[in-house]
Amino acid sequence: MFFLFLFIYSFASAADYKNCDQDCRFQCLKIVHDIGDNELNGGHSDEAIEKTSKLCSEFRKCAEGMKFKAPDLIIEYIDKLLILCDVNDFRKSAGFKSFRAKIEANRSPCIREWNPFQIR
Repeated sequence: MFFLFLFIYSFASAADYKNCDQDCRFQCLKIVHDIGDNELNGGHSDEAIEKTSKLCSEFRKCAEGMKFKAPDLIIEYIDKLLILCDVNDFRKSAGFKSFRAKIEANRSPCIREWNPFQIR
């Protein structure tokens, strides 16, 4: 019975992924662009974290559809963006907020000048 449920679920999920046509993929790529743009233009503010969280929520809905019949490199990029979304969700958690307060109270030049998105 469990295997039948698993088969039906995976078949139904695959059918949804196949229905991710060019419009669906275009919308998903726009979300990817918006996430990158938001992260590069102030990803450390509370507003930017919240916006990225909303964008990630939308991206998660179409990410599996984007993986369907995609080259391995594209799948790897999608997985990395999903990891970024998980990290962003952690940044909103109560556990990180207490950690963030400790870091900001002790702002060394290393922390103030750190820019992970700097292009060299």
